[in-house]
Amino acid sequence: MAKLTDEWDGEPAAPVKNVHPTAEKARLLVAIEAQIEEFEVQAKGLRYELAREFPASPGTHSKKFDDVTVTLDRSERWTWDKDTLKDILDGVPPGPLKDEIARRYIYSITIHKRDFSKLSADAQKALRRALTVKDGPFTIKVEDEA
Repeated sequence: MAKLTDEWDGEPAAPVKNVHPTAEKARLLVAIEAQIEEFEVQAKGLRYELAREFPASPGTHSKKFDDVTVTLDRSERWTWDKDTLKDILDGVPPGPLKDEIARRYIYSITIHKRDFSKLSADAQKALRRALTVKDGPFTIKVEDEA
C-alpha cells in the first residue's frame, strides 16, 4: 500500500483532522480581535502624532496636507472646586453681584461653561479661582480627496 506524501517535498502528509466549524469560527474571532487591538494601538499613536501638527488651544482646527484635509476638534474640561466655590458664594457681600451668582448656582455648586460665559466680568472674576480648566479629549477627522 502506498504511503501518503506531500506532493511538494516528498514528506509524509499531515493527517487530516476534522475541525468542528464552531471551533474554527472561535479561533478566527480570537485572531481578528488580536488584529483589531493592534490596529487600535496604531491608530491611537497616529492620532497623537497628527494632533501635534495643530495648536494646543481648544476648538476646531483644519489643515490641508497635499490632497488630505485633517480636522482636529479639541475640547476642554471645566471642573469646579465645590468647597472653594461655596466659600466664594458665602463670602460675596449682599448685592447685585451675589444675586447674579447665587440665583442659579447656590444649590448646584457647579457652573456650566455656557452659563459662566453669560455672567458679568465681575462675577466671572469672583468665581475664577474655583475653576480648573484642563485639556479634554480630541477627535481627528481625515478627508482624502484623492
